[in-house]
Amino acid sequence: MGRKALVNGKGNFPFLFFGDTMNKIKIPLLVFTVLLIAGIADAVDQLPINPAPGYFGSVTINGQPAPVGTTIIAKIGGEIRGSITTSVSGFFGDDPGPAKLWVTGFQNETGSIVTFFTNNVTAQQTIQLTGAGTLNRVDLSFIIPSGGGPGGTGGEGAEVEAEV
Repeated sequence: MGRKALVNGKGNFPFLFFGDTMNKIKIPLLVFTVLLIAGIADAVDQLPINPAPGYFGSVTINGQPAPVGTTIIAKIGGEIRGSITTSVSGFFGDDPGPAKLWVTGFQNETGSIVTFFTNNVTAQQTIQLTGAGTLNRVDLSFIIPSGGGPGGTGGEGAEVEAEV
């Protein structure tokens, strides 16, 4: 039996993968599989952190406890990802307890710097976005210029924003 017969009976050894209809299906299937795996790997980074990490702590404005009704907003890349309104003067969230500033993020954002704002003024503190279900204390302080700065007075019901 000659070499031709041992290979595939057709004598086209160098073109073994391209020789018949079945092999013409294998190459596109292989390419599709590789692309699918790459897409799945990228999608894993876009999975939400679940449960979201929670943040709580004290909050002062110009050295005074922030008033009840102060809204704290968390942002990642300019997008709102969570909010909480203070129910106790000078504190957002509770510890122990379920009330927290839950920040929705994605797996690939873990470790991003969280920046906090009130009335468009940046807090003096930052913290990193942490992993699933973690609870994090961050004590925030803001210095708002006389007249309240952009968007308000910093008084009753002041809005506080957090950007990640």
